[in-house]
Amino acid sequence: MDKIEHGEFRDNLARDLQVNIERTIDMFKKEESYWLLVFATDVSGDISTKILRLSKCPPKMLGTICYHVDNKKSQLKRLWVLPLDIPRDPDVIDLPSGLEEIAKSVEADILVY
Repeated sequence: MDKIEHGEFRDNLARDLQVNIERTIDMFKKEESYWLLVFATDVSGDISTKILRLSKCPPKMLGTICYHVDNKKSQLKRLWVLPLDIPRDPDVIDLPSGLEEIAKSVEADILVY
């Protein structure tokens, strides 16, 4: 197997995310408005991207990307991209505890790609 360059790897990840977000939007095109929370999990060295469809805007969490989808206006708006390793405000939640809060407080569909 050939060695992949960092830039090529990053481009492939971006394309993969774009395809999965488009697939998710197509799945929920009858929904008027919702939020997509994108994050990655690491299970035994295998990284998996997950997309959560939410009925309400989630709190900001480290290690997430959040989009608002408004199908009525045909708009997709990126609200934030928060890496895991940045200095943060007190209102930004850590991902593991944040997911539990979200699951309890809003309707969510976990979509695994």
